[in-house]
Amino acid sequence: MIRWIFGIVGALYFQSFWIGVCCYFIGSLIESLLKPAPKNTSYTQVNPQAFTHDLLIFTAAVMKADGHLYKMELNYVKDFLLRNLGPENASTALHELKDILETEYDLQQVCRTFSRKTNSSERLLMLRFLFGLANSDGQITDDELRTIKYISDSCGIPYMHYESVKAMYLGGNFGGYNQGGYANQRSSSSQSSYSYSNLDNDYKILEISPSATDDEVKKAYRRLAKEHHPDRVAHLGDEMRKAAEEKFTKLNQAYERIKDARGMK
Repeated sequence: MIRWIFGIVGALYFQSFWIGVCCYFIGSLIESLLKPAPKNTSYTQVNPQAFTHDLLIFTAAVMKADGHLYKMELNYVKDFLLRNLGPENASTALHELKDILETEYDLQQVCRTFSRKTNSSERLLMLRFLFGLANSDGQITDDELRTIKYISDSCGIPYMHYESVKAMYLGGNFGGYNQGGYANQRSSSSQSSYSYSNLDNDYKILEISPSATDDEVKKAYRRLAKEHHPDRVAHLGDEMRKAAEEKFTKLNQAYERIKDARGMK
């Protein structure tokens, strides 16, 4: 449309057919510059086998972080693989993990490749799995935390996303948490049983500060609900989706507690 407007106006104003033609081409150039860039459609859902392979490399890095291989960590991985892959494929994956544990990988390069072929929801699923692995023995060591942070950074996961997932497992710098869950849930009849420090952690999960407005709380929840929604990783298998559902529930719980504390509708 712009090209024709330029062409007609140029021809009429200057009373010259050739100037009108020139104006038509100028309009075409402007039209092409204003045309929105095509959406990137190069991303395709990551292959479940490729996802599992990279996840095993990250698993090995976290398991070796503190210099010890604990049975509880191995059982955590074994149970996950059995549920997600079935007995035969799980056995193959465990043998693969054994080989990976004995091999030195360029972890940063693996992270970069993983980042290119996954979407944000798949990367968050990986991050939640690693925190669950590190916490499988009841505590997350500083070495494990540093390794997870390195993987998160190298995969391009935003800092606030990392802190949100971390808060689901560590609960900030205060007690009252165990295995990534609340040790004492607030009852509907007693708001005082839920401390301000625990509520601060809920704000971390939603990636906002306690000073955020009610509208900002709602916007943050809607954004994260989209990122963490189980449907976005359903193609990776039922167990992957179930794992995402567990953390999606934590997000919903944090949001409900903040709403209750603020008296939001």
